[in-house]
Amino acid sequence: MTLTHSIESISYPEFKQTLSRYERLIEDLTVVGKGRAEPNQLDTLQQLDEYRLVTVPRLLQSMRDDYREEPCLSRDEVKNLLRWKLYVSSKSRRNHLATATRAHIIGRNYILTTPSNPTDVVIRTTSSAFKTYNEDLPASHTLAIQKLAELKGIGPATASLLLSVYDPTDVPFFSDELFRWAFYEAKGGPEKGWERKIKYDLKEYRELFKKVSTLRERLGSESGKTVRAVDVEKVGFVLGKEVGKGPNGRAKNSTIEGDASLPSKISMEISPPPPAKRRSSKKEMANGMTVAKYSSTSRGTAFSGNAIQTSPRKGDDGGPRRFKRVKPSQ
Repeated sequence: MTLTHSIESISYPEFKQTLSRYERLIEDLTVVGKGRAEPNQLDTLQQLDEYRLVTVPRLLQSMRDDYREEPCLSRDEVKNLLRWKLYVSSKSRRNHLATATRAHIIGRNYILTTPSNPTDVVIRTTSSAFKTYNEDLPASHTLAIQKLAELKGIGPATASLLLSVYDPTDVPFFSDELFRWAFYEAKGGPEKGWERKIKYDLKEYRELFKKVSTLRERLGSESGKTVRAVDVEKVGFVLGKEVGKGPNGRAKNSTIEGDASLPSKISMEISPPPPAKRRSSKKEMANGMTVAKYSSTSRGTAFSGNAIQTSPRKGDDGGPRRFKRVKPSQ
């Protein structure tokens, strides 16, 4: 049975079936680090995913329930969310562990430890953004994202992640897979499908937010249940990894329909690069002379007929190599 995965026409049963494959996909993409994490450091994608989807939202909810404490994120919480974001953005399994390590280094040593992002600034900025989001204003999510983007090294995409853990029901994370699924055009070629270029600006996020809201309303009306924005993001992630990636981990121009042919386990190994070509240079002579090509390792070359005769790499006088014209033999 062929399933239609277009965001405009996906049914609620198809949505739930795709969503059910998310945890298995995360398990397949997880690489366990050995000796790379600090004590009590989140070390795998599964741990980071639970931290992002369960631990932090639950913590913020408890802050909301306790009116004595303003909801906010600490610097370490933002750092770990950033590690999750960079981890899931890895192009292949082979790169996951390296990406997690790189994310840890970037998050710890650059973005969150610069003078512009001390702990009190992170707490104050996230608290102000969450307060702005709760105000009854048009597009309050956009205003909140703009406030979060005031942190050094945080753009609209990462800011949407920080806001999504505060309200996973209504705020989608601006992920590559979700955006490309939302704006997928089957007849537009790769650049309109899973290879669509993304600008990661507020304008694109507003358009994505509208697409996700429309889908949530339609599926909610169809099923009589609440469809969370974070679940829409998960479905986009599954489709992006299963349908949008080829066996080498790169995006491909696959159709957005078809579920029976999807692999039960994703393979994303990188193909080895082609062998390097030997570099060569050439010298063209006018008047119908033959072009002589020589490699960088040749010491000298002589050709009969209309040809070029080259002296050794250095001339007899120690100067640079010279070319001289030779009269053709009769």
